[in-house]
This record gives sequence, C-alpha cells and structure tokens, in this order.
Amino acid sequence: MVLVALLGGVVLGELPRADAASVNISWTAPTTNADGTALRDLGGYRLYLGTGTPACPSGSFHAVSSPTTAPAAGQQVNNRLTGLVANTTYFARVTAVDRNGNESTCSGTASGVAHADINVTPTTSVSFGTVAAGGSVDRTFTVQNTSGASLSGSVSVGAPFRIVSGGSFTLAAAATQNVLVRFQPTTGGTFAGNVNVTAAGDTLSRGVSGTATGAASSPVSPPPPSGSLKVAMTAPTPGATVRGTAWVVLWVEGASGSANVFTLSAAGRVVGSQTTSSRGPVTIAWTPTVNGSTTLTASVRDAAGRTGSATMQVNAQGASGAVTAPPPPPSGTLRVAITDPKWDAFVRRGAGVTLWVEGTSGSANSFNLIANGKFVGGLTTSSRGPVTIPWTATTNGTNTLTAWVKDAAGRTGSTSLRVWVVDASAAAVTQPPSSLANMLSAFITKPTQDATVSGTAWPVVWADGASGSPNTYTLSVDNRVAGTATTGSLGPVTIPWVTPVANGSHTLTAMVRDASGHTGRTSIPVTMRN
Repeated sequence: MVLVALLGGVVLGELPRADAASVNISWTAPTTNADGTALRDLGGYRLYLGTGTPACPSGSFHAVSSPTTAPAAGQQVNNRLTGLVANTTYFARVTAVDRNGNESTCSGTASGVAHADINVTPTTSVSFGTVAAGGSVDRTFTVQNTSGASLSGSVSVGAPFRIVSGGSFTLAAAATQNVLVRFQPTTGGTFAGNVNVTAAGDTLSRGVSGTATGAASSPVSPPPPSGSLKVAMTAPTPGATVRGTAWVVLWVEGASGSANVFTLSAAGRVVGSQTTSSRGPVTIAWTPTVNGSTTLTASVRDAAGRTGSATMQVNAQGASGAVTAPPPPPSGTLRVAITDPKWDAFVRRGAGVTLWVEGTSGSANSFNLIANGKFVGGLTTSSRGPVTIPWTATTNGTNTLTAWVKDAAGRTGSTSLRVWVVDASAAAVTQPPSSLANMLSAFITKPTQDATVSGTAWPVVWADGASGSPNTYTLSVDNRVAGTATTGSLGPVTIPWVTPVANGSHTLTAMVRDASGHTGRTSIPVTMRN
C-alpha cells in the first residue's frame, strides 16, 4: 500500500545552547493509507535533513524505526539527530515507509537550530607550558550538562596527557564536574592532542599542548640495590625537582664494623663522601652544576669490604649558583637542614619540624626552631639528627621556619624554608615535651609521596633511633591497619599492602615501636588506581 501523502506536524526542537550539535525532531504518525484504509503495516520513517531545504525523496536520509505497525491517532514520534554543526539552522522533511518499502509523499519543511547537551570550559585550546621530562603539570576542565535531563558521559585524552580524575560523569540538569588532566612526559619534545568529552552521542574536543625539556626521568623509583649491602636514599625522592644545594640522605643495612664509607655521585662524578660508624641517616650536600635530569648514586663500603649501591633520578634546576626557588643557603660553619616539612609544603597546626646538622664536634648540640622571627622551641642532644621540635602555628598562610644549631665548640649554622599553614591555632608550643629525646623516626622510601599504586603494593619502611630488639612496624591506610612486621632490623622492612581500598587518594602511615616502647611514625599521600 502507498501511504498517506503528508505526515502532520513536523517540528524541530531547539536544545539549550552549547558547543556541540544536535536537534530533536518530532512529528505525528500516520494512521491511514493513501486509499483511506487503516494503516496496519507501517515499517518506519525516512528523515531528510540539510542546511537548506532537503531534496525529498532522495538517496540521503536517516532511517527511523516505528515502535508499531499500526499507530494510534495523534501518536507522536520523536527522534534526536547528533553530530551536527553547532549554532547552525537545519531543515527537515519526513516520509513514512511501509513494510514492503513503499514510501509516502514528503511532509512539509520544519527548521531549527542545532545545539547540544554539554559544554566544556575552557572553550579554547589549552597550553600546559614547559615542564622537565619526568615532571608533570595539571590543568582543570569543567563539563556542564546544558540539557534539561540527567546526562552521562566520559572524557579521554592520549599520552603523554592523562585523565587524573573526573574521567566519567553522570550530571543532573545544569550540573558541572571538574576534570583534572595531567601532562606527564617521559621524554623531551613538543606534544599536542585533544581532550575529548563524549555524551549523548556528541563529542566536544579541546586542543591541548605542552613541551618537555631534558631526557627521560625514568626510573621513577630506585632500582634494587647492588652488592651485598642494602643502600637507600630517602631524600630527595625519585623524580623530585632539586633547586640549589640539596641534602642527600643515605642509609645502609647489613654493614659490619665501625667504618662505613658513604659516597655520593651525581652523573657519574663523586660529589662527597663520609666515613662513619652510623648506618644512617648520613647527609651529604650536593650542589648541581648542570640543569635537567641527573642520576644520583649512593654507594657504601663497610669495614669488611662489602659494598652496596642505589640510584635515583632527579631534576636539577638553578644549577651553577642560580637558585630559582631556594630555601636560603645555610649560614655559619655548621651545615643545617630541615627535612620535614618540605619547602612550600601545606602544614596544619601541631606539626613536628625535623632538623639535622652536619660538622659538629662534642656531644652537646643545641637545636632551636624559630617561626617568623619568634622562638618556638629548643633541644640539646648529642644527636646530629633527626631532631623533632613541635610547632603549633599561630598564623595562617605563609610562614618562615628557621633552624639554628650551636655545637659544644660554639660553632653555629642555620637554614630557613617557607611553608603554608592552613589551620593555625592561637596557642603556640614554646617548649618540647620531655619525652622528645626518646622519639623514633620512621621513613617510607617506597612508594614515594604522591605515587600511584595498583594491585598489591610493597611499602618499604625504615627506622632510626630504636633501642633494643625487636622493633614492631605497623602499616596503616587511612588509619586502618594493613599489615605488621616484627624484626630486629632498622630497615629496609617490606610490608605487603593487600587491603582493598577504593580508587583515589589515601594516606599511608608507617609506625615503629622499639623494645623500650618508644614510637615514631610518618605518613605520605598516595593514589590507588586499579
């Protein structure tokens, strides 16, 4: 049968304005054939669309199925066409087709402007700037649902860009979601790509670009130690950016005798050496002479001639004395360092500030902490570090911490760094607790701070200052115990982390208790991605 010549009421519905392109088209279904008999074999429709009045019929059409072969009177048919050009007027005509392929005459012409359901800001291409190979920089994009109903979609981008968070979304009408995109190149060069946001059949793209300098910064974690001794570097961390003079902290496990030779090399050249009975921490100063990716190698030889080594990759900036973002250089003849918190770190009230000194003589080293020019607390000890002095900040925002040390011979040294305080208290601690000298120091050397882990992780923990044996190591994730180990070793101690947690940011905490009941702890943020 030949169908009725004209379908009633073709309408193009405009969607809220956005960057992508789609239109809603609706019409009234036919109910009779051309001869006036009831329609019982409707097969579907052909939808003709163009930026001008489309030819109808023609070989170019969109096929639309019919939910029924016999439509009821007044039944409306709705169809949404995507993949169009935004803010462009389109014209549509519709025909009906029976199950034998017979096509009706064309409907009248309707028109409407193509808009879409999603909007993405920024609305232009985004530059990530220049970063050293192995480093990273983030940019935020915002996806908005501009339709009148709930909408789901996803976001994708190609390497060396990646989606850190917000890669999928379900948004109520008018709701927004931030998408964090990271540029993380492993080699030098110039890179470009697109952040693609897809929802409801539409895809919006935003161009992204970035430049990387230097060579690859891999490996991103230290390779296993070589030789029979186990050697580790706990500061700086792998992949860190080093500005000006750095204080490289070395440890060794398995040494015998009282003469351990610690040697630090940078890019294959020896930069410093110490002979000591200590197994660590041993601090050796390094001032980079070349900017860019640099390999640090720590090697140790004990009194029995056994050796071990470890390497890591760091990125040097401000070489040859051009410090681009210090902390200020140490003053006086002693070398002083603040290892926790880090430069420009965000800290909360009640923080412990960790101090070290090198080059002292005698057994009475006076450690003093000053915040913004005001004395916070002090401690006299034979130790060269780590020495922790509690600090309860009284001012939010930028704070300057200064560590000042005097040894038994009257020699002094100092250093300063800047931190950011987020929840200062009106009350300041002016004296350390009497038990401070009995505190242990705990260190997590793997994974590194802000690392991304997946599956079963194997955190590596060290301790310093323990007395007696055994030492109990406890690993917690978000304050829930994930594993324990009891051993006479000060490290490295490996505790498997098999507790399942949700993807996202988590706090990894290591606590150590020695045979005398003294404790120490440290925490780092990590990201779980399975």
